[in-house]
Amino acid sequence: MGFRERRLGCRLYVDRQSDANILKKLDRMLVDGSYSNQTELIKRGIELAYEEVYGEEGGRSSGMSDVDIKKLAGEIAGALKPEIEKLLVKYEVRVDTAETPSSPTPTLASTHDAPQDNTASVPDDEVIIPSQTFNFLKGLNDD
Repeated sequence: MGFRERRLGCRLYVDRQSDANILKKLDRMLVDGSYSNQTELIKRGIELAYEEVYGEEGGRSSGMSDVDIKKLAGEIAGALKPEIEKLLVKYEVRVDTAETPSSPTPTLASTHDAPQDNTASVPDDEVIIPSQTFNFLKGLNDD
């Protein structure tokens, strides 16, 4: 099964300064081994031009170098960071409100049979627990 071919023509003139600059760049990239031949180099140039014009990738997923990937990842992280920080603050507020103890329910307070008088003399090394705290702890113990 043969490949269907579509040729693209481009003439560059060594005497024209802009073309001469492009030819120098082309030769350097081929000598450095960045691309195996002119066809691969031209394909990549067309893909980059397409991305520049249309803002999307031109169908080549493996064309990005490690530097390009790191740069893109940095841009994505920079764009997402404010949104993530907003969500984090929002969830921290939710956690803080969930962790603050609420007042005990009336059913817990009514089940407590201990005397409510906290004015009895207490030795210095003992701590008086408020009745609300005691009722809350008793309710947890009953569960």
